[in-house]
Amino acid sequence: MFEEIKKEHTVIIDNLRNMKKLNLHTREGQSVLLSAKDDILAHIKNEDENFYPVLKKTAESNGGLKETLDAFAKDMSVISKYTLDFFESIFTEKGIDLEIALERFVEVHTTRIKREEAVLYAKCGNASSVL
Repeated sequence: MFEEIKKEHTVIIDNLRNMKKLNLHTREGQSVLLSAKDDILAHIKNEDENFYPVLKKTAESNGGLKETLDAFAKDMSVISKYTLDFFESIFTEKGIDLEIALERFVEVHTTRIKREEAVLYAKCGNASSVL
Protein backbone atom coordinates (compact mmCIF):
# COMPACT_ATOMS: atom_id res chain seq x y z
CA MET A 1 0.00 0.00 0.00
CA PHE A 2 2.93 2.38 0.62
CA GLU A 3 3.79 2.25 -3.06
CA GLU A 4 0.19 2.99 -4.10
CA ILE A 5 0.05 6.00 -1.77
CA LYS A 6 3.42 7.24 -3.03
CA LYS A 7 2.20 6.98 -6.64
CA GLU A 8 -0.86 9.03 -5.71
CA HIS A 9 1.43 11.58 -4.07
CA THR A 10 3.44 11.82 -7.30
CA VAL A 11 0.28 12.42 -9.35
CA ILE A 12 -0.93 15.07 -6.91
CA ILE A 13 2.40 16.92 -6.88
CA ASP A 14 2.57 16.80 -10.70
CA ASN A 15 -0.98 18.21 -10.91
CA LEU A 16 -0.12 20.95 -8.43
CA ARG A 17 2.98 21.92 -10.40
CA ASN A 18 0.96 21.97 -13.63
CA MET A 19 -1.66 24.18 -12.00
CA LYS A 20 1.02 26.72 -11.14
CA LYS A 21 2.02 26.91 -14.82
CA LEU A 22 -1.50 27.51 -16.11
CA ASN A 23 -3.72 30.54 -16.09
CA LEU A 24 -6.54 29.50 -13.80
CA HIS A 25 -8.83 32.00 -15.48
CA THR A 26 -8.84 29.83 -18.63
CA ARG A 27 -10.91 26.76 -19.37
CA GLU A 28 -7.76 24.62 -19.49
CA GLY A 29 -6.56 25.96 -16.14
CA GLN A 30 -9.89 25.29 -14.50
CA SER A 31 -9.99 21.80 -15.99
CA VAL A 32 -6.60 21.00 -14.46
CA LEU A 33 -7.77 22.49 -11.17
CA LEU A 34 -10.87 20.27 -11.13
CA SER A 35 -8.77 17.22 -12.02
CA ALA A 36 -6.42 18.03 -9.15
CA LYS A 37 -9.42 18.40 -6.85
CA ASP A 38 -10.69 14.96 -7.81
CA ASP A 39 -7.24 13.38 -7.34
CA ILE A 40 -6.67 15.03 -3.96
CA LEU A 41 -10.09 14.17 -2.58
CA ALA A 42 -9.83 10.58 -3.84
CA HIS A 43 -6.40 10.30 -2.25
CA ILE A 44 -7.62 11.62 1.10
CA LYS A 45 -10.50 9.13 0.98
CA ASN A 46 -8.13 6.27 0.10
CA GLU A 47 -5.84 7.12 3.00
CA ASP A 48 -8.76 7.50 5.42
CA GLU A 49 -10.40 4.22 4.42
CA ASN A 50 -7.46 1.95 3.60
CA PHE A 51 -4.10 3.30 4.76
CA TYR A 52 -4.60 4.86 8.18
CA PRO A 53 -6.86 2.14 9.63
CA VAL A 54 -4.13 -0.45 9.03
CA LEU A 55 -1.53 1.84 10.58
CA LYS A 56 -3.78 2.48 13.59
CA LYS A 57 -4.11 -1.26 14.13
CA THR A 58 -0.33 -1.64 13.98
CA ALA A 59 0.12 1.35 16.30
CA GLU A 60 -1.82 -0.41 19.05
CA SER A 61 1.44 -2.14 19.95
CA ASN A 62 3.77 0.73 19.03
CA GLY A 63 3.45 3.85 21.19
CA GLY A 64 5.80 5.95 19.06
CA LEU A 65 3.84 5.20 15.93
CA LYS A 66 0.57 5.95 17.73
CA GLU A 67 1.80 9.41 18.78
CA THR A 68 2.95 10.15 15.24
CA LEU A 69 -0.34 8.95 13.76
CA ASP A 70 -2.31 11.08 16.20
CA ALA A 71 -0.30 14.17 15.21
CA PHE A 72 -0.75 13.44 11.51
CA ALA A 73 -4.48 12.84 11.97
CA LYS A 74 -4.92 16.18 13.72
CA ASP A 75 -2.91 17.90 10.97
CA MET A 76 -4.90 16.11 8.26
CA SER A 77 -8.24 17.25 9.65
CA VAL A 78 -7.05 20.84 9.29
CA ILE A 79 -5.70 20.22 5.78
CA SER A 80 -8.89 18.43 4.69
CA LYS A 81 -11.02 21.38 5.77
CA TYR A 82 -8.59 23.80 4.14
CA THR A 83 -8.74 21.77 0.90
CA LEU A 84 -12.52 21.72 0.77
CA ASP A 85 -12.66 25.44 1.60
CA PHE A 86 -10.07 26.20 -1.09
CA PHE A 87 -11.99 24.43 -3.83
CA GLU A 88 -15.24 26.02 -2.70
CA SER A 89 -13.81 29.55 -2.55
CA ILE A 90 -11.71 29.36 -5.70
CA PHE A 91 -14.86 29.24 -7.82
CA THR A 92 -17.20 31.39 -5.74
CA GLU A 93 -15.28 34.22 -4.07
CA LYS A 94 -15.00 37.47 -5.95
CA GLY A 95 -11.71 39.31 -5.85
CA ILE A 96 -9.66 36.31 -4.77
CA ASP A 97 -6.07 36.40 -6.03
CA LEU A 98 -5.92 32.97 -7.66
CA GLU A 99 -2.17 32.93 -8.01
CA ILE A 100 -1.54 33.68 -4.33
CA ALA A 101 -4.26 31.26 -3.18
CA LEU A 102 -2.87 28.56 -5.45
CA GLU A 103 0.72 29.16 -4.33
CA ARG A 104 -0.30 28.64 -0.70
CA PHE A 105 -2.41 25.60 -1.60
CA VAL A 106 0.47 23.97 -3.46
CA GLU A 107 2.85 24.70 -0.58
CA VAL A 108 0.48 23.23 2.04
CA HIS A 109 -0.02 20.00 0.12
CA THR A 110 3.57 19.59 -1.01
CA THR A 111 4.81 20.10 2.54
CA ARG A 112 2.28 17.61 3.92
CA ILE A 113 3.21 14.96 1.36
CA LYS A 114 6.95 15.37 1.95
CA ARG A 115 6.45 15.28 5.72
CA GLU A 116 4.22 12.23 5.51
CA GLU A 117 6.74 10.33 3.42
CA ALA A 118 9.79 11.41 5.45
CA VAL A 119 8.40 11.15 8.98
CA LEU A 120 5.42 8.83 8.97
CA TYR A 121 6.77 6.27 6.53
CA ALA A 122 10.07 6.13 8.43
CA LYS A 123 8.18 5.36 11.66
CA CYS A 124 6.20 2.68 9.83
CA GLY A 125 9.19 0.70 8.66
CA ASN A 126 8.15 -2.43 10.49
CA ALA A 127 4.48 -1.88 9.58
CA SER A 128 5.21 -1.93 5.85
CA SER A 129 4.86 -5.71 5.77
CA VAL A 130 1.27 -5.28 6.96
CA LEU A 131 0.46 -2.79 4.21
